[in-house]
Amino acid sequence: MVGWLAGTRNHCFLYPCGMVNIETGFCRSDELETVLGPLNQEFIYSRGRNVEVQYRFPGLNKPQNFLVRRVEGAIVSALALKRFVLETAKEQYNAAMIGLVWTLPSMRAKGHAAAILNFARLQLIQEQRDFAVLWTSQPHVYSGQGWIEADCGRYGVLSGHAGNYTDNPINQASIDSIQEIRKAFAPMRICGDVAAEFPLPLPATQLRLLIETDAYAIIGLAKDNAYVFDILGTPNSLQALWTRISGSGKNIHMNVPAGSPADEWVTRILHTNLPPKPLAMWLPLSGRARDLDYASIYIPIIDRL
Repeated sequence: MVGWLAGTRNHCFLYPCGMVNIETGFCRSDELETVLGPLNQEFIYSRGRNVEVQYRFPGLNKPQNFLVRRVEGAIVSALALKRFVLETAKEQYNAAMIGLVWTLPSMRAKGHAAAILNFARLQLIQEQRDFAVLWTSQPHVYSGQGWIEADCGRYGVLSGHAGNYTDNPINQASIDSIQEIRKAFAPMRICGDVAAEFPLPLPATQLRLLIETDAYAIIGLAKDNAYVFDILGTPNSLQALWTRISGSGKNIHMNVPAGSPADEWVTRILHTNLPPKPLAMWLPLSGRARDLDYASIYIPIIDRL
């Protein structure tokens, strides 16, 4: 059950025009549409996309998954939370992802984003979360606030071709197959049931699932591009999988963790070294999480917020 801080935190700040009431807290049910509107404008419409965030991230559109900052009752900043459990070979960690961080353009550079991020930290500590994680191309924004920059992810664009390939239906049987492959080949993973309705990470407009005997790939399609959001398996099955992946688009965007079977297969068979793509930032929240090797943790894009 989600732990709650005392509703919202209210502060009064002296602006040039006088005292202004500012509060930070969870989104109320009657504010959800008000929050989703600017998030969709910022991350979807302004970038020429059309699948809204509430459809891209099933289960996210609940008030307890959004924090907001209000100035005189008007929402000026917001972010989303996705709580999860990370399972390692020895133990489990309760954690949370932070994403869709937004501030009204006219209210930027006034400390609102920093304040709502700090509120998120306090809330997650109260929920007894071990750590938080977010992905950003601007790590300097979070430096000095306890965030650790560490990422084993690798990314590269390989040549493919538009052709015919057979995908697998996304149903309970295929979900079960993915879970079994994850248990066999991913000693560190997000545990729990995989929902039958996958997220649709940006910038994809469609999602496809490819499964071989001991391998699978979840790919997103957008025009001539295919984005490998998750891939795992044995070398032989990865070979069969690549035949299908390479026919899904002219540009194949590979995202894999360093040293993984997929990374080693790309290097050995495709003779390509995927360069590092550091995006992950980690915030330890509990004592047991301070000694975690965050550089060894990889969360596939399909599981991210």
